This record gives sequence, C-alpha cells and structure tokens, in this order.
Amino acid sequence: MDIHHWLLAASAVAIAGLIRGFSGFGSAMAIAPTLSLIWSPQQAVAIAVLFEVAASIPLLPQSLPRTQWREILVMAIAACLTVPLGTLILLAIAPDLLRKLIAATIFLFALILLTGKRYPGKPQLPLTLGTGIASGILTGVAGIGGPPIVLYFLSGSHSVSTSRANFITYFGLTQLVALITYGFGGLLGTAIFWTFLQLMPIFLLGLGLGHYLFGSVSEKLFRYVVLIFFMAIALVSFVG
Repeated sequence: MDIHHWLLAASAVAIAGLIRGFSGFGSAMAIAPTLSLIWSPQQAVAIAVLFEVAASIPLLPQSLPRTQWREILVMAIAACLTVPLGTLILLAIAPDLLRKLIAATIFLFALILLTGKRYPGKPQLPLTLGTGIASGILTGVAGIGGPPIVLYFLSGSHSVSTSRANFITYFGLTQLVALITYGFGGLLGTAIFWTFLQLMPIFLLGLGLGHYLFGSVSEKLFRYVVLIFFMAIALVSFVG
C-alpha cells in the first residue's frame, strides 16, 4: 500500500472512530466505501466489521445497563439469524456491483435522514421483524446493518443517550455474528488482520475523541455534518 492509499485509509478510519464514539453507530459506513477504493469490497467489508466489533468492546460496559432490551431483542434475533444469508451474498456478488450497492445504500440512508423523514406510526411486530431481517442481511452483505435500525429508532421518542445505548448493544451482537460468519467464509485472512492492527491505534484515537465529545457538541450539527460526509464518500465510491 503506497503512502496515498495509507493516508486515505487512515483518514477514513479516524473519522469512522469519531463517528462511532459519538453516535454509537456509523463506522462501517465510513470505512467500507472508502477502503473499497483501495482493496476489494469484500476485503473492505471484513475490515469494517473488525473495527465495528472492536468499537463495541470498550463502549458496552456503559451501554448495557441503559439498553432497552424489550426494544432490541426481537430485532437482534432476527438480524443474527439472517446475517449468514447476507454473508453468502457477499461471497457470491461481483466486486464492482457490491461496491456500488454499498455506496447506493449509504447515500439513500443519509438522504432520508437529511430530509427528516420518520415512520409516522407506532412500530408493530411485523415492522420490528422486518427491520431486523433487513439489518441482518445488510450486515452480512456489506457490514452496514445500521440504516434500517437507525431509521426505526428515530421514529420513536427515545432520548439520544438511550438510542445510543441501544445502537451500541445491538451492533455489538450482530457484528460479532457477522465476524464469525466471515471467518467461516474465509474472508478473515492474515492480510486483513494485519491491516486492521496497523490502523487500530488511529481508530481508537477517533473513538475516544467521539466518546469525549458526546454530550458537549450539538448532536443536530454533528449528525448533519456526518450525513453530508456519508453522501460525499458514497458518491466517490459509486463512481470510483
């Protein structure tokens, strides 16, 4: 990897850590499309999920007591059961098509949030199951199971801190399942782990900064900047 690719990867990982530490989700949406410009999308997704799991570990102790298990358990079970299906699609899909799929999903998700659209009704069991299934498949395919879950929770009346705790716990569970299925699928080779370990200190710095900024920076402004960033990086990845 030349210096330009290294700087691109390091920048993406640092920003991903910052976003994850602040909001409780979103690191894979920064890492996967950016690294797919350097390596194959399958490799980029595997690295992104490694960072997602690593991000969950230090944040779980504070998040577990605040997690609304009644809210996330059904979705988490549905997602965990469908992650392997997404992984099978990941292994079978053409790299260029996968890169465009990741970029398009992220762009659409960011655009919906920017418009302020919310689900108007009260979530029912079919919607909860459907959200979990969609998230599980997206997690397996691209490591980006966040969009359906984030849209689901933003339709409710939870506080930012409660939603953040739910995100951290949910993604900790589902991304761990994804990591296991990736291992069985042969996606976690030595080169993947070596790249992950090289970039890990940068990610941890961003994660710590994001965690520190939570509660002291305008959540609305932060979300706006992050969504614009997601849309920009998705466009670059789609055409790249």
